[in-house]
Amino acid sequence: MSDKEVGMEIVKLEGTNYSTWKFEVEIALEAKDLLGFVNGTIVKPDEDKITELKAYGQKSAQVKMIILSTIAQNLRRNLYNCSTAKEMWDKLKDLYGDASEDAAQTA
Repeated sequence: MSDKEVGMEIVKLEGTNYSTWKFEVEIALEAKDLLGFVNGTIVKPDEDKITELKAYGQKSAQVKMIILSTIAQNLRRNLYNCSTAKEMWDKLKDLYGDASEDAAQTA
């Protein structure tokens, strides 16, 4: 399911629009039943559960692609050392969450 199928075009994270970006990505992930990959409620299955592990890997990759495709090219280098979608999510929050113009406007 593409972002257009969900009926939403997600704004790209440029660094100063974190709050807006986060809001839109969370809605898109929720619509695809993938939000748990970034909020920690979906965890990797045990190694002996082959079928579940394969499905987890595919969905995890989908979340990582959504995140990468919705951030500016120059910000992607910050995620090179992240191996999970949650690590990517948390890293972006750490880097841009407090610096967001969106947050400053609502304060």
